Amino acid sequence: MNTNNYIQSGLLESYVLGTASEEEVLQVRKACEQYPEIMIEVIAIENSLIRHAEASATQLSSNVKTKLFAQLALQSVTPIVDNIKPINTWYKLAVAASITLLVGSIVTNKLLFSKLQFANEKLTALNVQQSKLQASELALQKTNISISSLLSNNTTTVTLKATDKSTNYLAKVYWNKVTSVTYISLATLPPPPTGKQYQLWAIVNGKPVDVGVFDAATDSLQQMKLITTPQAFAVTIENKGGSPTPTLNTMCLLGNV
Repeated sequence: MNTNNYIQSGLLESYVLGTASEEEVLQVRKACEQYPEIMIEVIAIENSLIRHAEASATQLSSNVKTKLFAQLALQSVTPIVDNIKPINTWYKLAVAASITLLVGSIVTNKLLFSKLQFANEKLTALNVQQSKLQASELALQKTNISISSLLSNNTTTVTLKATDKSTNYLAKVYWNKVTSVTYISLATLPPPPTGKQYQLWAIVNGKPVDVGVFDAATDSLQQMKLITTPQAFAVTIENKGGSPTPTLNTMCLLGNV
């Protein structure tokens, strides 16, 4: 047994205060028999409680003492006179009262802490659930926007085919001529080499215009930059992050609007 961990567990305090279960009481007693350091700690806790009780008892005012003595006098067969003070009886009652108040305070604090901890855990769980719902709602909104944009009569579907005829790479670009919103759907495009990214270009007035970089993902739909009046779309393989101008010898897809 790791006696240090056992001492720091709080079980000994519960044992001394009388709040431990029967099983825990038996466990502490057995531990005291086997490990002297645990017995020493139990005695130290008891002494600490007694000192606390004594300190609380000495703080009673003279008025409280007088009323307590008067109450004891009423319950006693022998009258209490000024020269005979029931010190032992009063002391025991004061110590017992202090210990009772201390135990009640500790138990109450533990219950309040337990309730507060439970409430915090529930609040955390609710916050996580709310965040997930908000994320799902945003994702659904984006999906609805994407679907409505794709189904619009103003949307043109452009099929981009592989420039290398030995491959069957394919992608589709959906361009809305009213909103200029552009999506790319990657049907068969493989992942690019390490440190590289695909970059979509629009040919506008005979010049390439950057429409954004993207990563290959099967059956995914990615929104790109807004573009107006494209004549064609092309895809090149560029360094990660993209390039201001296309690398023509890495062009892998091309399609006319």
